[in-house]
Amino acid sequence: MPSSTVITDRELQQRSECSFYNPTEIDPYEGPSRLTIRWALRERANGIICSYQDLGERWSAEWQKIWGNNTNNQDYWNGERKALSFARRVYEFLLDYEVRHSYEPYTLQLDRGQVKGENALAVWRKYRKGHVPMLIDPLLRSPRYVKTPNYAVLAQWLAAREDDEAVELGIVHLPMIRGERWLTKDVNEQLVRQWINSLVNEAADNGGVPRKGLQCAKCSQPCKEVFTGPEGKDWDKL
Repeated sequence: MPSSTVITDRELQQRSECSFYNPTEIDPYEGPSRLTIRWALRERANGIICSYQDLGERWSAEWQKIWGNNTNNQDYWNGERKALSFARRVYEFLLDYEVRHSYEPYTLQLDRGQVKGENALAVWRKYRKGHVPMLIDPLLRSPRYVKTPNYAVLAQWLAAREDDEAVELGIVHLPMIRGERWLTKDVNEQLVRQWINSLVNEAADNGGVPRKGLQCAKCSQPCKEVFTGPEGKDWDKL
């Protein structure tokens, strides 16, 4: 990968799922949740804890922007109820954690290229051991398996690790819509760097192969071309 070429951390995660993966749809709760959490973290970094009510109203306002005047349907009201769930989880997080800095850009230099994105850090008051910095990982819902690697988050953590002199650096995972938050206190830095470096190397070679998985249902570039003949006809048809 030339030095002028970069991959974003979100693209890094997509490449880990499948190098051909291109999502066809975005979760409708993604926009309101991401915009509202960014605002709340900025306020917390400035010493202001947003109230439960303000968080819910802010989320609802972003949700309403998506729908405009088309609010007379069940999907809109199903989403509107998510504001309460979001507000509770984020408000409790803001009470428990100080935000060292809200989202700031980073550049992670690897052997053959760069990963770019943004990360945010909080401080966890660890009992008897002082304050421990934690990367903030806001996600919509807690996954079924919490130890499944998310490479966007790992890239954010590795970039913070290079900039932070603290002995400990963990990750606080914050489900904003469904699920309860959890901590990752220990991360294998050497393995993380190795994995991310491999994904960047794959991108550098313009390589990669399709990988079958749950992402196939939401991919706009299915891999059926492998079964297509020279004139666009399926080889297995007689």
